[in-house]
Amino acid sequence: MADEYDAIRHRLSNYERGLYFELGRAHICGETPENGWVRQFEIIIDGNRRVLDSASTQGKGVRAVERKSGQINEIDALRQLALEREALQSGQLTHSTWEIVAGEKVPPAVTQELQSMAKDFPGQFQHVVISRAEAVRAIQLGQTMRAKQMELVSAYALDRADRARKRLARIKQLVLAREAKNPEEKLSRTLENGKRNSKEVKGLSATITDKNMQIAQAQENFRAIDPTEARQDHKTAAKKLQEVRAKEKAQTKDMLQTLGVTGENARIMEQILAQGRENQRHELIQGIEAIGQAADREAQAQAAREAALAWQRQQMELAKQRGYAPELQAIMELMNQGRPAPGVALPGAPAEAPEVTRDGRAKQHALELAKRQGLEPRGPR
Repeated sequence: MADEYDAIRHRLSNYERGLYFELGRAHICGETPENGWVRQFEIIIDGNRRVLDSASTQGKGVRAVERKSGQINEIDALRQLALEREALQSGQLTHSTWEIVAGEKVPPAVTQELQSMAKDFPGQFQHVVISRAEAVRAIQLGQTMRAKQMELVSAYALDRADRARKRLARIKQLVLAREAKNPEEKLSRTLENGKRNSKEVKGLSATITDKNMQIAQAQENFRAIDPTEARQDHKTAAKKLQEVRAKEKAQTKDMLQTLGVTGENARIMEQILAQGRENQRHELIQGIEAIGQAADREAQAQAAREAALAWQRQQMELAKQRGYAPELQAIMELMNQGRPAPGVALPGAPAEAPEVTRDGRAKQHALELAKRQGLEPRGPR
């Protein structure tokens, strides 16, 4: 159902809708030229152009605001978010805020990425939903200040934007110059970190080998293992391996940048190096998986043993209720020992044909044996 926000937007062109909304919201939030803010500020991220709705310099980077007054285009928004993710990681952006009007259509993929960005960059990325009433106020305010604001944009603000670009360029040059003077030092740090990762992997491999040997010895000696402990060992090892992978990925990227490998070539090299590392620790990965599989098997075995004991107790209770002689009950108890519950496989127990389960041949054999010994049941069967 149409409301005041729909009505005011209906009277405007697409360009005016976005312009008035951005001008009004920027003024409400104090994003003015006097405070160091400019509109439509362009930055280059890894060779790609990104135009920010509102921006100001903050330390060595840029603080940005993106405003969406209506329905969001999924492809454009995901591209913008991907570039901002890179910029936040590199420090080119220090903070980014995305404002969206309540009730306007947002593709699920965009919503998911906004949530992911807020989670990955706490305190640096913010997703804000503006009420429709606030959006109406912003558009009305933007309309009244259009002429004045446009003059500022065309003169003072653009000059300030140019100075901000030059400042960022100088910062980038200083960083590159510092790294260019000491490439060996940076590369040395990267290699040293790689050695530490290698030690962590070796330590993890030794731990996993030891755990699997303990499991194998327990199986050889027919001892049960604690499935809860094994699951925790598996979880801890898998988490540790993921942490090592994350460190290696970051260090590889840093090393390639130091060597001047960028863009598509860097991505290809990262994939090749990552696959090489995975191939080298194939046995480690298999060992971690083996612990998880052992935990699952032991949990199933434990459940089967408990079911078998419950069924055996049930059989003895039925024998007492039917008045079987104590001697006959002893024979039945002996024959039921080690037998699984019907329909539940008991690890280590031989498979049984249907006729030897519950009321099958085993019970008949026990009755015949008792009869030959003169031990008839004394109560109702």
